[in-house]
Amino acid sequence: TVSITSNRTLHAMWTSLEDRAWDKNNTNAGYAFLNNAGDPVMPTLSSQAWTLEAWVRPDTIPSGWTPLLGQQDDSNLATGRNNIWLDGGQIKLLSPSSPTAEHPTGVFLSASHWTHIAWVMTTTTSAEFYVNGSLAWSGSMTRSNSGPFFTVGGTRQGGAGAPSFDGQIDQVKVWGAALTSTQVAN
Repeated sequence: TVSITSNRTLHAMWTSLEDRAWDKNNTNAGYAFLNNAGDPVMPTLSSQAWTLEAWVRPDTIPSGWTPLLGQQDDSNLATGRNNIWLDGGQIKLLSPSSPTAEHPTGVFLSASHWTHIAWVMTTTTSAEFYVNGSLAWSGSMTRSNSGPFFTVGGTRQGGAGAPSFDGQIDQVKVWGAALTSTQVAN
């Protein structure tokens, strides 16, 4: 944990030492994960504000569900997750209290293009989603406490049922506060 200011704490940040983005072709499992049960990467309680941001670049656009990044438990598909997924190229936020609680953002990624994304949870039920520094979606969602697994490019839930992300993910940051639109843009 790195303290940035008195009101923003950076819980985790991933940047390659060689300035290379995460790429599934460079991993054995097709995705990366951390199991930090004692010190989770993302704030795990549903009452905590946080921001999850990253740069993503799909090599191809998947036809179905493909996980990008987030935090979840290991087994229960219905609860315990705060994830960003692609569904046919559209970004969807999953923070369910039931298996059907998905939140389409209306944002579609393009193959071979870098896009900055940021998911801001300002309160227990208020969410904002930014693309390249601009607000693209806002709404309410019922959040659940998330589990200890933080994943990049895949998921720990549901075993091998979900494909891994075909592309690159870089500069993943998890903030222990709801960043403002100005902070996200900068």
